[in-house]
Amino acid sequence: MPDRLIAEVAVQLEAIELDPARPLVVTDADEVLVRFGVGMEAFLAAQGLYYDWTAFHFEGTIRKTSDDQAIPNHAVAEVREKFLEECIFDLPEVPGAAAALAHIAAHAQIVVLTNISHSARKARLDGLRRLGIDHPVVTNVGKKGHAVRDLATRVNAATIFIDDLPEHHESVALHAPDVHRIQFIENPRLENLVGTARHSHHRTETWSDAEQTIRGILGI
Repeated sequence: MPDRLIAEVAVQLEAIELDPARPLVVTDADEVLVRFGVGMEAFLAAQGLYYDWTAFHFEGTIRKTSDDQAIPNHAVAEVREKFLEECIFDLPEVPGAAAALAHIAAHAQIVVLTNISHSARKARLDGLRRLGIDHPVVTNVGKKGHAVRDLATRVNAATIFIDDLPEHHESVALHAPDVHRIQFIENPRLENLVGTARHSHHRTETWSDAEQTIRGILGI
């Protein structure tokens, strides 16, 4: 994955208006705000498929229920695109996400930074709004450090980054080291695959804990 800010992402970042005097929370979406794995499993089951949870990628891990054989890589890409087209709007909420963000929004600005194809941005935005999460959405490509740095440099207050994946915490630690970093992993099977982000400052599995951590950082 590229560790740089690409043009499509930069354009989205430039369109976001931020108040330099207010704190900023930059949060991931999948497995932080919405349950991507739960939605994907339901979608695969309807296709006679399943994800075997042996690796953090889809190639070789999406298998046919009938004989446990992995589907070929070209079919993996087709399945993923069909899932994004048909299901991204309907993903269930990570428990407590909307309520916690509503509380936090009284004290801080919120931007959703999600690694998803740019063509799925509207479906992601609409899906989050359906859950009561109505904040700017940036579809990112690659590691997130450069995008977070771009946002953080526009505020003269605390910036907090929330994500499940260690690689993004490492990237933010490298490019925006003053940002407070929270690893959020709600899905225990994902936790077994990706492990603890050693570049995060705090680790949580619930929005109750995350909200309390954010309140502590912001002093509210």
